[in-house]
Amino acid sequence: MVRLDGVNLRFGKTIALDDITLAIPASCMVGLIGPDGVGKSSLLALISGARKLQQGALQVLAGDMASKRHRDSVCPRIAYMPQGLGRNLYPTLSVEENLQFFGRLFGHNADERRQRIDEPTSGVDLIARDMFWQLMIDLSRHEQVTIFISTHFMNEAARCDRISLMHAGRVLVSDSPAELVRQRGTQTLEQAFISHLEEASVSSEKVAAPAPVAAPPPARPRSIAPRWGFDPGRAFSYTLRETLELRRDLVRETLALLGSAILMFIIGYGINPDVKSLPAMVPAVIPMLLMMIPAMLAALSVVREKELGSIVNLYVTPVTRSEFLLGKQLPYIALAMVNFLLLALIMHYA
Repeated sequence: MVRLDGVNLRFGKTIALDDITLAIPASCMVGLIGPDGVGKSSLLALISGARKLQQGALQVLAGDMASKRHRDSVCPRIAYMPQGLGRNLYPTLSVEENLQFFGRLFGHNADERRQRIDEPTSGVDLIARDMFWQLMIDLSRHEQVTIFISTHFMNEAARCDRISLMHAGRVLVSDSPAELVRQRGTQTLEQAFISHLEEASVSSEKVAAPAPVAAPPPARPRSIAPRWGFDPGRAFSYTLRETLELRRDLVRETLALLGSAILMFIIGYGINPDVKSLPAMVPAVIPMLLMMIPAMLAALSVVREKELGSIVNLYVTPVTRSEFLLGKQLPYIALAMVNFLLLALIMHYA
């Protein structure tokens, strides 16, 4: 199902993945275990297609992920959830609103979305966490879904069919939890993991540091989403999401509704205290403001997605760039029409 041969990934001088060779069969649950910064998230991003392969070979679902045609064909069969709220979820939306948003992006109708959302929960308490794991186990056992998950909890890792222990960008060992414990002759999985880490740390101290190699420039994430032409439904999904965020952000909503009127007073009257050029100035300012405010707010919303990390949705969902940009612009265009009426009324009665 997944095979990696000599996979390397660098970010500048930082080595994220170092000569990863790994084979994972289909229909199993795989746990990636290791401290922070050892390359677990980078490995998941490569397997999902959210990040471009720099060096080595990677096969997913019997195809080469270096091939754009294959990435496009397997996109509907891969789901990717990076770590942390805001990396591809939106903290301003509720759990159900996030699920509705992604359901629309992947073309699920209202009935399908309602069936999949069944009592969403944050999963922070023990009971909900156990239910969440049971759902994943059922998906793997009964629906033959291969699941990769990164976790720091050994009791959760013990539920996986296979575990890959990672350290310093390398996979130290990959096997079933019971086999890892047996091989090390320990009582618990945690003891086996610590034993592997200690051995790896000693080995790394004995090996001489390799000569520095010029690192390739950081790879820009590549989309694995199939391009099915322009889809109004996907664009409208971003329109709804942007509208919800506007309603919950008073500053942006005020600027979108009243920004043009405020700026017209400043430009039209503030720089012309004698009002002699008012008849010529104000009509010319109106179209400029109506173009500037929507474009500025839409650009800020794109920058915000980049800063939060949720821009990854552009690369791992079927949405196209035109759908993404148009969907984010539509709420501001609608508000620009309201602004036009306000500006026309001000110009008429002022």
